[in-house]
Amino acid sequence: MQTFNVSAPITLYHWLHSVRSNVWEWLVFGDSDIALDEPQRFTAQVNGVVLPQSEWASRELRPDDAVALTFEPKGGIVGDVFGFVGNVVNSVFGLFFRQPSIPSNASSRRQGDELDQATFDTNQAKLNQVIPECFGLNWRVPDLLVQTHQRFEGNIQVSYMHLSLGIGQYRVEDILIGNTPIGSFGSDAQYRTYGPDENHDGFRATENWFTAKEVGGTSSASPGLEITETFDVQTRADPSTYVLGSNNSRGVISVPSGSGSFPDGWAAGMDVRLEMPLDIRIERDNTGNYFVGEPDNIPLARNNNVLFKQGLDAKLRISDVVTTEDGQTRYYLADRNGGANVSWIEPASYHVTFNASGGTYRITSTNASTDDDGNKNWPTQIEVERLVNGEIQADWTGFTSRTVNDGQIWLSDNKPRGGYTASIAACPHGETTDSIEIDIFAPQGLAVVNPKGHELGVTVHFDIEYRDMGGGEWQAVPSSVHGDSLDQFGATVSVGLPYKMRPEVRLRKTGSDYNEDELGQLYDTIKWYALKAKLDRPSSYPSITSVAIQIRTGERLGAQAENKIKIRQTRMLPPWDNASGDPVATRDIAPAVMYMLRAMGYSDNDVDTDELGRLHGIWQQRGDYFDMQFLEEKSLKDAMNTCLGVGFAELVIDRGYIVPVRDEPRSTYGQAYSLHNMTSELKISTKLPFEGDADQHDGADVEYVDFSTGQKETVKCRLPGQEGIKVLKVTAEGINDRQRAWRYGMRQIAREKYRIKQLSFSTGMDALNSPYLDYVAVNGDYDHYGQSAQVIDYQVNGSKATIDTDQVFDWSGGEKVVGLQRPNGKLSDTYGATRGDNDSQIIITAPDFPLSNGLEVDATRLLFGSRELPWWSVLIDSVKPQGTPQDESEPQCSVNAYNYDPRIYQYDDAPLPDDA
Repeated sequence: MQTFNVSAPITLYHWLHSVRSNVWEWLVFGDSDIALDEPQRFTAQVNGVVLPQSEWASRELRPDDAVALTFEPKGGIVGDVFGFVGNVVNSVFGLFFRQPSIPSNASSRRQGDELDQATFDTNQAKLNQVIPECFGLNWRVPDLLVQTHQRFEGNIQVSYMHLSLGIGQYRVEDILIGNTPIGSFGSDAQYRTYGPDENHDGFRATENWFTAKEVGGTSSASPGLEITETFDVQTRADPSTYVLGSNNSRGVISVPSGSGSFPDGWAAGMDVRLEMPLDIRIERDNTGNYFVGEPDNIPLARNNNVLFKQGLDAKLRISDVVTTEDGQTRYYLADRNGGANVSWIEPASYHVTFNASGGTYRITSTNASTDDDGNKNWPTQIEVERLVNGEIQADWTGFTSRTVNDGQIWLSDNKPRGGYTASIAACPHGETTDSIEIDIFAPQGLAVVNPKGHELGVTVHFDIEYRDMGGGEWQAVPSSVHGDSLDQFGATVSVGLPYKMRPEVRLRKTGSDYNEDELGQLYDTIKWYALKAKLDRPSSYPSITSVAIQIRTGERLGAQAENKIKIRQTRMLPPWDNASGDPVATRDIAPAVMYMLRAMGYSDNDVDTDELGRLHGIWQQRGDYFDMQFLEEKSLKDAMNTCLGVGFAELVIDRGYIVPVRDEPRSTYGQAYSLHNMTSELKISTKLPFEGDADQHDGADVEYVDFSTGQKETVKCRLPGQEGIKVLKVTAEGINDRQRAWRYGMRQIAREKYRIKQLSFSTGMDALNSPYLDYVAVNGDYDHYGQSAQVIDYQVNGSKATIDTDQVFDWSGGEKVVGLQRPNGKLSDTYGATRGDNDSQIIITAPDFPLSNGLEVDATRLLFGSRELPWWSVLIDSVKPQGTPQDESEPQCSVNAYNYDPRIYQYDDAPLPDDA
């Protein structure tokens, strides 16, 4: 919560309404959008008493009333760093104050302009996260390569970011800030694209600037740490009692009520030394006097001094540390000036303190505060970290809880100064820098406002002090900022360090220069807004395309916009049929397939490029594209099937070759299988869809990422008669337009509805000639599904062939057809058949290939049946060798297939319906 102090107005406003008014009317005058019946983000106080919202419309305002609003900041005039008060507060700030602090004719001075400062939304990459890899055309919210940082240039904030587009080479098509193309910002926005391994030195946006989180917006919504003038600080604390304890692995030292306080100016970053006596029990054995354990949780070591405060006049040291068999740690004592262990101390309790090695503590926080009247409340509690040789002791857990009545605390600095900001580490542990930047912010502007309301110039001087955290003295860099306006003001000061170090930095104000002859109100408050350190970074990124962006906040780019960075990018790949060809921007499937294979070490000779080339022509003609962002690890097989899937294909290994196989309409048969070459019974299982079947979907809902919106969308896919009561959930990866997503879903739901028969049988090794999804004919001992036979004789007379077979055919019913096995084993086109001299003889149009009667080569096999349903048309699902049966010399294969149904493909080129 932030409360604006009535004694320090930011701006003044006089209520000149001519009739009596209430608090509600006063608020509405400032902002008519406030609704009385809606919860507000602020409370109203009249003369210091909270007024319930229910009484805002009834409480009349009197001339001597002081009204204040206390609110929670939301959003901000400086982005996420500090709160923006909202329209109502900006409009009526001055109504909070009973008396102005400058002459009344200045109360009409203008409200200073807020400084435009924007934030930008990108992806923050996580440790060990996979670097995305994209194919085709995509909108990307890119990943940060280095931390986004800002600086002030000419009182305008400039933001810098270096963003990864992903693994590979990309062509940038467009960049959006929010919903606005980057080109619309003119010279306020600049960007550069860097390909894989391209040197990106020389452009500020690619630099790695670490921004310390400890500087900036505070919990009280202040825009940074206030910079004040310094003063001499009392070196020693003088409370009569201290209470020691711990909190979150830090030591806590408190002063009880009535026992005093720590001196004014003691603040975070200062180093202190302690003397906190306690009682220990000294024992004696054959080795000498000793005590047990680490009193007060202080790590002790050899040569640490032991100071007796009462009961004994001796100057001793720890001479040895011994761990006994039962795990007890004993600290033996000797004279401080050397010599053997002492044994003359009588066993008893003694009041002592220790000068442990490097026994220094650094203040991390205090409870010092300032009340509403500007009065300081000196600190009564400090939290500390223990330092050993200048480094924080990470495993120290704080003090043992106890009360000390004779302790002492003093600053290790002999000439301390108060009023400094906290000292802040400029870069993370383990990093060093030789260049830092400090951002200064003046939330009320910098000016002297004279009685006539004129804004006159003022120069504010301050010191930037740094020191090497590894050891070194504070070094001061005098700096100043100048302003002559109540407009908010920002400036960045760059400081070069003499060598690479891990610096800690603090600031102090040293004074303000202005024309003291001008009577008026001085506005010279400055805040420490940001601390940045330039860290090392690579000069190029292998395998990554990146974009560096520099954006000036101003009239074209508002501070309160949702400034998400989105980049439209197209992947660049070598041609699918030329591994050494120049990369080109492409959305095609085939180049992505070949890139993945080549990247994993396969050569073009490992791929059935003839079939890939055939499919490439189909995909291009249909407009099937692969637009995909891989954000997680995937196997090569899964990635390639995702890619091929958008073209209704999948990856198959056939005789050692990588083959893309497309599920598509077929008309030319491969092999034929019948009782003449099957070695087992043909088995057919059918899943019959029927109304009310709990496993049957009646429609599909397809989720895809729509290119136009960049959001996940859903398209409804329904076959005729389907109502979508139970839908199949489908994700169309790699598809980014609604029509293709709908076609993809229609293929899925049609396949589920119409591909319902599974066929299985065993046959000889010639089944290995039937690859995955081969279109074959199957005939078995089933009524109404034809017959099979072998040729035993044939004659060709002109255009007709008369064929004698080893089977008696059923000629009843309608028109009959036959299919003949070609010499290469594949089934021919169908021939219309008529009965010859007997039921075993057929007459057909003479085929364009020779037949065999079995005397020299295997007899030609044929399939016979009615034209409506002569045999099963199926697609091969799997062929698996089974070994050699005991009563057979030829190995066998088990074959699984499912029915071919052209209705599955009927929506492949259909237009998107209006209700999808």
